[in-house]
Amino acid sequence: MSEAYYKGHYNNGKIIPNCNQYSLKQNKTFQNKITEEVSIFYATFQSIKGRYFIGKSPTVTLGNGTNAWVGLINHPNSGVNLHVDVITINNFSSVDYILAGLWLNTNPPGIGTVSNNVTPANTSIVPTPTPKVQIQYVSSTTGTPTGGVNPFERIVPALNTAVIEDEGKIIIPPGGNLIVFLTTPSTTDITASVALGWWEERIIYCPPRPVC
Repeated sequence: MSEAYYKGHYNNGKIIPNCNQYSLKQNKTFQNKITEEVSIFYATFQSIKGRYFIGKSPTVTLGNGTNAWVGLINHPNSGVNLHVDVITINNFSSVDYILAGLWLNTNPPGIGTVSNNVTPANTSIVPTPTPKVQIQYVSSTTGTPTGGVNPFERIVPALNTAVIEDEGKIIIPPGGNLIVFLTTPSTTDITASVALGWWEERIIYCPPRPVC
């Protein structure tokens, strides 16, 4: 066989590479252009950045004419916007249902106690991130929220759990809050708890543009 067979073949005086050589060259070029792309949930992205937090209240008591609430409190000087991702309401009672009302930017009754059951979802970051937003709760109060907006409610049957997945659509600025207000028709005390997942995005303040 001639040398031209191994290097290619002639076509009108030009050498055309054989198929094996051409495929190898094309494959090498193709490999250089391969890029890896991964799609993840936005909440997972926030967790990777150390901005996603989860936590819950201790057990709260309501019933016999009293109420309770658990909320996310975004203090005025936090410097972050609060994005609410998921709310989980647990009714531990076998006696009666709980009506859980969601309130935005309201004045809840009583003085809230800060829950210590809070952690960043990403525990691989050292030192672990600290949330600006607090989980607070009040148990056995006779008051009700004043001001704000009550956009919706959920009924949580006895010995049941209700999950509200908001995916960050509810955004609370500094000085605002999200309150889960718990009431029940029960004439005896019942117990409940609320778990919350959220992320925090730092607010970048830009100076006003000069007037031309």
